[in-house]
Amino acid sequence: MDTLVGEIAKASGEQSQGIDQVNKAVGEMDKVTQANAATAEQSAAAAQELSGQSLELQNLVATLRRLVGLKESTGTGGAVSGPHPSPAARGRTWVST
Repeated sequence: MDTLVGEIAKASGEQSQGIDQVNKAVGEMDKVTQANAATAEQSAAAAQELSGQSLELQNLVATLRRLVGLKESTGTGGAVSGPHPSPAARGRTWVST
């Protein structure tokens, strides 16, 4: 009987150690999960910021194109309107008025 009780006690100790190891592993997985969640949140915030900056840049480019397309100095007093100059207009100086 003493041998059986001893084996049960030994098995219980081993189970306790196994449970401790599982608890530690779950704790580590929780830390990793929290770190991943924080990283995902930071990535989402960065993506939103980049999206806003992209829209701002698009607006600035559109404004620049409108300003550039207002008037082209051809040297003869003529003006060409439109945001995209033709290939023949390359090399000309663009001025805003």
